[in-house]
Amino acid sequence: MPRKKQTRKRATPVRRKPKIVHAQVKSPVLVRKTILETSILSIENLKILNNIRHLKKRKNKLKVDLRKMCKEMREHIVHLEDVMPHPSEIGIHVQKESEKQLRRTVKTEIEKVQEQEKKMVRTTEQNENPFEQKDEFDFDIEKLKEKMGKL
Repeated sequence: MPRKKQTRKRATPVRRKPKIVHAQVKSPVLVRKTILETSILSIENLKILNNIRHLKKRKNKLKVDLRKMCKEMREHIVHLEDVMPHPSEIGIHVQKESEKQLRRTVKTEIEKVQEQEKKMVRTTEQNENPFEQKDEFDFDIEKLKEKMGKL
């Protein structure tokens, strides 16, 4: 006669109540204060990271705009050279000394334009400074500092 296979009964897991552990802290005020200080530092770091991201986006946008403007300028220069006849075709022969003087005047004009652009950039940067604007991080930091003051 064939034997029947005996199957083992699976043991039912015993459910134990979780052990509750109590720890006594000698100075809970000090612990709370250090936790609040570290949270303030972490929020300030998040704020700095957010500002860095904002500046990076702005920088990339300005780079793209600059590339577009340079491309347009090159196209305009090529178009101007095509339209404008060469001075020798008109009958004007430019002397080398006048070319040097022309280069000097052009150089001084370029320097003036660059100085004006620098001034314009300074004024726009002052208006759009992300570090001066209060955001959600500043309010969180103020709340945490108030809590620390109450301790």
